Formats: sequence, structure tokens, C-alpha cells
Amino acid sequence: MLRIHSFLQDVYSYMKSISKRLYRTCAILTTGAAVVAVITFSSHGFGGSGKNRVDSPIVETKVETRDSEEIEADTEAKVQTEPIEEDSSQLAKAREALVTQSSVAEYIMMAGGIEEETEEEKGYPVTEYEYDILLHIVAAEAGGCDSVGQILVANVILNRVSHERFPNDIEGVVFQKNQFSPVVAGTLWSTEVTDSVRQSVDRALAGEDYSQGALFFSARARLGDESMAWFDQNLKWLFEHDGHEFYTFP
Repeated sequence: MLRIHSFLQDVYSYMKSISKRLYRTCAILTTGAAVVAVITFSSHGFGGSGKNRVDSPIVETKVETRDSEEIEADTEAKVQTEPIEEDSSQLAKAREALVTQSSVAEYIMMAGGIEEETEEEKGYPVTEYEYDILLHIVAAEAGGCDSVGQILVANVILNRVSHERFPNDIEGVVFQKNQFSPVVAGTLWSTEVTDSVRQSVDRALAGEDYSQGALFFSARARLGDESMAWFDQNLKWLFEHDGHEFYTFP
């Protein structure tokens, strides 16, 4: 009896010394072994057949699950859809604003009697031959001037075309008797047309105008005061630019 009691005390003391971690490990191993044994006995009917065989029915349970990729796809689609809807509303507002602005502009034009200028109406239309004449007269008279000086000479030619006291085309204005020295001297066509001259003429034809309505120009330093006397006595002086003085009728 004393031996049994001593044995039980030893067992109790040993169990108290077992750590919690080791205890959990032993419990897991024991439970696992029991589960394996149950599964083995259930599937094989304790190794028997006939009446001693135990069949364990398998019950299938269908659980509807969603794949993580499907969830991500739905979320991504939602994220992509929301800005599109917002952009659509913003586009609608922008269109409405444009329509309103267009309507207001049309109303103002109608009320004020303003006609909208088309691309074809902009600038000064010329033939290829007239364009070539204008290039050469600007090159001959102001080839050494700055771009404004070149544009000014083209402005004077175009001003004369529009004026009632001069011919109504570029050819008639440039070749009018005793008006431009390069024509009188016969050097008009021998003058080189540079890219600068071409750009200045294009700008003048497009409507760029610094002339203040000038119809005449002359270089006092080249002609002298005696030759310039007619300009001073018969015309209205406007301004001077890059060696040329510009005049109009009084």
C-alpha cells in the first residue's frame, strides 16, 4: 500500500514539473492520434466486412464562396466606374457652359450688328503676281530695314490700293509713273527677296499695320532737304522709322 502511494506521489510530482508548452504539445499529439484512429476505423470498418463493416456516410455541404480575384475585380471595376460617372457629369456641365457662352456671344453680335469674321475675310487677298511685286518693292525700298520698317513699306502700298486717289491694285500702285525709285531706275526685279522680307510682307498681308494711314515715305538722308521740300510743303508728316519718314495727305 505504501509503495502504491509513493508511486502516485512520484507521478503527481512529475506531472507538476511538466511545462505548459510541453503539456499542450502532448495534448495535441494525443488528440491527433485519436482522430487518426477514428478515421481509420471508420473508413475500414475495423478491418472487417459484411455485418461488421461500418460505413460512414459522407455529407457534402455546399458553401458559396467568392474567389479573392473576383472580389478584387469587382472592387477595381467600382473604383474605375465612379470617376467615369463624375467625369461624365463634368463634361455635361462643360458642354452646357459652352452652349451658354456661344448663345450669349451670338446675342451680342446680333444686338450690336457685328458680323463674325471668317478666315477667308481676314488679311489682304492678292494674286501670285501681285505678291511677287510686293515682295520686290519691299526688298528694294526697305531690304536693309528692320521688320517693322519692311512692314511699313508694305502698309503704304496697301493703303494706296484702298485710297481713291491711287490705282486699286498692287501692280497699278507700284508701277504708277514716277512714284518709286526702284521702278524708275529699273532695279525692281533684280533685288534679292530675303526670308525676312517675305515674313514681313506676309505679316502685312495678314493685317499687321503700323502706318497710321501713311500714303508716302521717303529717306531724307538719301534725297537731301531740297528733294524733300515737296514732301514737307504738300504733305502731312506723321513719323520717322529706321531712316524713312512717313506722310499722308493734309
